[in-house]
Amino acid sequence: MCDDIIMYRNRIKYYHFIMRVIIARFDIEDNDLIEHKLFQELDSLGCKDFQKLPDTKELYDTDSTFRALWKAEKIAKDARKDYIAKDKLKLK
Repeated sequence: MCDDIIMYRNRIKYYHFIMRVIIARFDIEDNDLIEHKLFQELDSLGCKDFQKLPDTKELYDTDSTFRALWKAEKIAKDARKDYIAKDKLKLK
């Protein structure tokens, strides 16, 4: 949540804004210049987090332990999303 204070004719007004979190994923060409330009654009928009994801396709194809970890992570993420959705429905 964000509180903005605005002075207007010697009076202080408080405006309360509810913030949203948006997660976006971009697949770009393997090029440092493109990555740098994308980072600059996101930074100018107020990007809070920027994470470079490694390519794990080969690891997923060849390593059974990694596949099991990936599957467990997916199950945990789905359970978290379901819990949040259920919890939000209770609040309304």
